Amino acid sequence: MSHLVRVVHFVEVLAVLGLTVALGGCIRHPATPNLVGAMQCACSFETFNELVAVAGLSGTLEGPGPFTVLAPTDAAFARLPAGRLEELLRPENRAQLRQVVLYHILGRKFSRAELQKQSTLTTLSNEAIQVTPVGQTVLLNDRVQVFTGDIAASNGVIHALDGVLTPPAK
Repeated sequence: MSHLVRVVHFVEVLAVLGLTVALGGCIRHPATPNLVGAMQCACSFETFNELVAVAGLSGTLEGPGPFTVLAPTDAAFARLPAGRLEELLRPENRAQLRQVVLYHILGRKFSRAELQKQSTLTTLSNEAIQVTPVGQTVLLNDRVQVFTGDIAASNGVIHALDGVLTPPAK
């Protein structure tokens, strides 16, 4: 791993750790927020939260749950190929956007420790994610790392990802 990549990853970890500490005192949500509220409190998940809203899934993540959100950070979205995010946001691609977002949501609550014990996870898009524990790290689909986990919400948990998961091509 190059020095620059390590520095960027370190900054991402600090941002998400700051989120974990700040959630207890989030001005907009004095009690433990739901998943949408927790992402709104964070500086790290603004892009993903916007995609959740555009895909029409905010109501789902404000609902009773429990859910696990595998949330790519804003830095993860910044590493997508040029134009990919804009392409997903086009009105004609809303069904594809919805599938991408659903591929990052699990229909039950998994702690980071529980994730490490799984070999596959089934997402709300009804597609599987491969799970590979590597020491204390969890890799999803052999390339995306869960680098901060167990960010609590009233209706589930958020795990921060260093990349964007891509649903299998159909």
